[in-house]
Order: sequence, then structure tokens, then C-alpha cells
Amino acid sequence: MSEHETEESSKDELPFAGSSDQTPRLDLVELDEADGGVSDIYNEILGTRDGEMDEEMSLNRMWMAFANEPDVLEVMWPHMRTSYRGGSLPFELKSKVSLVTATVWECEGCQFFHTDRLSKEGVDQDEIERMRDREVERSAFSEREYVVLRFTEKMAEDPHSITDEDVEELREIGLDDGQIVELVDCIALHVYTAFFQEATGVVEKGMSIEDYLGSGDTTAEWLAWWALTSLISWIRFPWFDKSVTVTVSIFDNLAPRKRTYL
Repeated sequence: MSEHETEESSKDELPFAGSSDQTPRLDLVELDEADGGVSDIYNEILGTRDGEMDEEMSLNRMWMAFANEPDVLEVMWPHMRTSYRGGSLPFELKSKVSLVTATVWECEGCQFFHTDRLSKEGVDQDEIERMRDREVERSAFSEREYVVLRFTEKMAEDPHSITDEDVEELREIGLDDGQIVELVDCIALHVYTAFFQEATGVVEKGMSIEDYLGSGDTTAEWLAWWALTSLISWIRFPWFDKSVTVTVSIFDNLAPRKRTYL
């Protein structure tokens, strides 16, 4: 049996092979159902990611599943935000690490998300396809990216396989111990989110981009409604109070009752 066949066989035995049903196994806490701290975090997610990716991707179903337990959501969002925006490793590199991790774990929904993010960063489509096809070759990436992405692939596949030599190779391309912590955390975090999404039915093996994006009213409509009502809420002229109340009421009634944020 070839090495590739062995990899494929072991991947088929992973604990969350998934099924054909794309319906989440948990309730999703929609934006208009969120209150208190959950609502605040949703608004922060939308604001933080504004302009960075397609609007349909901004507030995804993973966060709506986490919101069933606000204490977990309140831990996960800052961790995810810090993983990408904290430390000193480049945002783009950590996004590539995330895509490779998602590819190893065959998390299709995760791949859609990270592909969209990298496209918005201006990453060459050929590079993206190579990562999605697990064709991380030295000739296609800078030496630094190649070493980091090969380490990512190896750790995501089997963390027990990481050796002293693998870590030393990261040091040889200039990563210090703090940056190695950043890298390992990013990989581990996205293995965790792949587990969470598969187990809860947020994503499923074999799902299409259409399945991932869902149907019905689009996130773009809701973001427009959210932005407009948020803007109106700031208007506090004494002679305009009645108009504000009427306008908010109208938009609340017009707002779609069903959405799919992914």
C-alpha cells in the first residue's frame, strides 16, 4: 500500500466522517435572538471582519452553535481573534496554516471560509488550490512558508509525529519560541473547531459551497439591516425621537424572519 493510500485509509477512520445531512444538530442562536453578551460578541465579530471576506462568511454558524453556552462563546471569540491578530506571525501566513489544517481534517465548510479569506488577501489562486489539494511543495512557496506549512500538515495529521528536528527547522527559518507557540496554537485551535463543527453538524464531509452558504435570505440583507438600524440608534436629536422610533419599528417589521449566517 502506498503512502498516499495509507493516508487516505487513515483519514477514512477519523472520528467524524460525517453524513449527508447538512442540518446542524444543535439550535443556532440567530442574530435577532441574541441578547446581552452574545449580542455584543456577534456585533464585534461582524465589525472585526467587515470588508475582510464575503459578507455571507462573516458571522458563521459555528459561532451561533457556540452561543448556546455563552461562557464558551466568550472564551472562544477572543482566542480566535488573538490567534489571527495577536502575536507577530503575519495574518496571511496564519490564514494559510488554517486552510492546510482544515484540508487535513477534510472540513469542507472550514475550507470554504479560509479560501474566501485568502482570496480577499490577494493570495494567488494556484497557491490556494495547492493547499486545498495538499500539494505543499518547496517550489510553490517561499522557504519560510514551505517549512511552516509542512509542519502544519504533519502536526494536524498526527501531533505525536513531531520531532525535535521539526521544531529546530522552524527555528532555522527564523521563528522564535513565541512564534512557535503562535503556530502550534493556530493549528490546534483549528483542529478543535473542525471537531466542534463536525460533531455538531455545523459542517459535514462532502458538503458543497451551496450547502455551506445555505438558502433563503442572505447575510448581506441582514448586514444592511443591522448597519442601518445601528446607525439609526445613534440618532438622538430631541425633535427626531418619534421619527427614529417609527423608522426602527418599520425596519424591524421588514427584517427577514429566517436567515442563514455562515
